[in-house]
Amino acid sequence: MTITTKLFTTCALIAAFSASAQAQTNVDLNTWSQKGPSGNGNWTVENAGDTVFQSINGNPTYFVSPNDFFNTNVQGSFLRDRNRQPGFNDDDFIGFVFGYNEPGDNATDASFYLLNWKRGTQSSTEEGFRLIRVNGTTTPPFGNAENDNLPNYDVLATNTGGTLGWENNIVYDFDLLYTQDRIRIEITGGTGAYQNGLTIFDLSKEVIGVPAFTTGQFGFYNHSQQGVEYRSFTLTEPALSTTPGDTGTLDFLARVGESDIQAITTTNAGGTGTLLTGSAGSPADPLFSGPAEAPAFSLGSAESTDYAYTYAPTVRTDGTPDTDTVTIASNEDGSHTINLSGTAVGPVAAFEQDTVAVLPGETLDFGSIIADQIATLDLTLLNTTLDPGGPDLTDLTIIDILITGADDTLFSLLNNLDGTRINAGSSADLNLQFDPALLVGDFSATLTILTDENAALGGDGTDFTFNLIGSATPIPEPAAATLLTLGLLTTLSRRA
Repeated sequence: MTITTKLFTTCALIAAFSASAQAQTNVDLNTWSQKGPSGNGNWTVENAGDTVFQSINGNPTYFVSPNDFFNTNVQGSFLRDRNRQPGFNDDDFIGFVFGYNEPGDNATDASFYLLNWKRGTQSSTEEGFRLIRVNGTTTPPFGNAENDNLPNYDVLATNTGGTLGWENNIVYDFDLLYTQDRIRIEITGGTGAYQNGLTIFDLSKEVIGVPAFTTGQFGFYNHSQQGVEYRSFTLTEPALSTTPGDTGTLDFLARVGESDIQAITTTNAGGTGTLLTGSAGSPADPLFSGPAEAPAFSLGSAESTDYAYTYAPTVRTDGTPDTDTVTIASNEDGSHTINLSGTAVGPVAAFEQDTVAVLPGETLDFGSIIADQIATLDLTLLNTTLDPGGPDLTDLTIIDILITGADDTLFSLLNNLDGTRINAGSSADLNLQFDPALLVGDFSATLTILTDENAALGGDGTDFTFNLIGSATPIPEPAAATLLTLGLLTTLSRRA
């Protein structure tokens, strides 16, 4: 056996036949058509589109798909059925073409890659395989298939030898991996060199010397060989997989004033060699944004990418989530619609005085006291939220407590609660004091409690205000107090 390539002399062979483990899509050959001069071939589609039979011994002829096959893995079978068309014991060329392009539907201008498989050595053409790049003609020169100096006909690699020709009445399975970076061809079948599978060529774009392999159609090829059957042709296609799946939901949980980031994982679940391209859509609701990454993707088999989306609520959802949808679109495999569901949570402040609810804006009355006395009351601040999430999502923080107004010096807070975090279901008492400082009259001030309700934890949120009032009466005179005492004693004496 001899192996040569255009750019290097030794090509490693991989002995295992590695067909894709992914499901294959059967290809209907009824949609294909003959290329090249019509008299060169007679291609008959059979078995409901599963098989095509070529019965003419003539110049090169092709049977080509209507669509491109690229970045994918294709499989099928060859059979030289001598029992069906005995003829003479021919030993010429069978194979396939890929990357086939025919500008302007002009066969003489076609360009393609050709796997040319010769059964037996003839003249200067040794049995075995040639990988050829054809440009501008569909008529490779018979008898000179190894000549690398002919116009429009470039032998990229050869794999030839005395045991590599095809045999009559043997089904050979082929596997072609054709991507922008790689050409790999494997053959298996019979009892000889191909019994356990043989990698014929495995070439990178760098070895061939091109920036990238390019898209094109796939087809079967005969040259000076009749009675050949091509059948059971299948194609491994890309497959879009997402997490969450199609119509699934991506759940967000965020505190009002903060945000939550979640990701949609997009994967090409197709077989070896496939390429999945597409893009990730953006939500319409301004509460959701993304994707954070560039939306377009190009994924080889089993490759994944994550697209991050952000939910930034401005008010609590209070049982009814914010919703939207995004579309992960794929040019090869449709699209998936992903639902976005955002739950906005946070603390809920409530107030009580002596277990009686007090609403912000109402009045806290210290009552009437003598000017040299002091009055106190407790205002209870509760966090009544029932929202899900941990403390960072639902704690209520007392940022600051202010007492302002004309009489603010007569009212005070006895305990410092600045920075206090109140867990969901818990409370804190504000111990307030009214000290008229010997002044007499009606006094008032404003109590303002600054919290992080409707804000990020510790942020500038909702402020709650209450009116503070208190009255002070004069201190009784000492003489009046003495007379009052004497009067009481006289009354008691008379009763005695």
